[in-house]
Amino acid sequence: MKSVLIPVDFSESSLSTCKYAIETVPKNDPVSIWLFHVYADQFIFQPLYDLDGFLVDPVVDVELFEEMKKIAKENMKKLKTDVEKYIDEKGYKKLTVKSFMVPGDPEWMIQDVCDELDADVIVMSTRGAGKKDFLEGNMAKRIMGKAKIPVLAVPEKYGNYKLEKIMFATHLEHAQEDIDYTMMIYNNFKHLHPKIIITYFREEDDDGNFDFLSDVFNEYFQNGSLQTLFVPKNVKVKTVVKENDIDLIAFVAHKENPLKHLFKRVITKKDFLEAGVPVLGLPPEY
Repeated sequence: MKSVLIPVDFSESSLSTCKYAIETVPKNDPVSIWLFHVYADQFIFQPLYDLDGFLVDPVVDVELFEEMKKIAKENMKKLKTDVEKYIDEKGYKKLTVKSFMVPGDPEWMIQDVCDELDADVIVMSTRGAGKKDFLEGNMAKRIMGKAKIPVLAVPEKYGNYKLEKIMFATHLEHAQEDIDYTMMIYNNFKHLHPKIIITYFREEDDDGNFDFLSDVFNEYFQNGSLQTLFVPKNVKVKTVVKENDIDLIAFVAHKENPLKHLFKRVITKKDFLEAGVPVLGLPPEY
């Protein structure tokens, strides 16, 4: 992990999200922390109508746009200073902080910037300045499944940096994919020596099969650092997290099929994001 992209909106959670990212990256290797902000490229008033009721061109408030851009620059400068101060106080000498801003649509710009920076992971807060419902319109949720790299969503103002147990939720449908994704998780966090718990949310009559994992991982996981867990689908993810002291949930962020909900309960991004711990959405086309 050499480059981390942190989209920020200067809400109260921005600094805590940065701190979480800092505490989970390697400290013995050079790592670039990129603070990134997307501001609207124009501010438009409500559509106007002439006296005959015909729609006329909307008015672009250039002054408002420039003022908002100025405020964003000031906020970015302050956040960068706060992040650098935190890194300096911790003595993390190999971490560097960089920042930049661009106009446009956040959802699309984040993906473009990832390609340009060759970022290894995106770290985002699960709630921003808009103060919408915990999931409604959440940017982290929308980016998951579209980004080509892992997206780490951190709950607002989350301050627990412990990362000892990672739950990787899988359907056990593709053995090689499960192996590849488990290794992706391992390679991203091996410097923290976490225990990876491969978890299968199963139907009542489905026993699953973890046998394919044993031989493949023997050379990587020893002393119980890789475990397996069966969980009935009627058990809430939040309950599993609490009972097993999970610090991070990882899952493959496939696009959800709403038709499945008509026939049986499926585990969704919403279930994971509501569990109260950071969530790692893995790219679906790895």
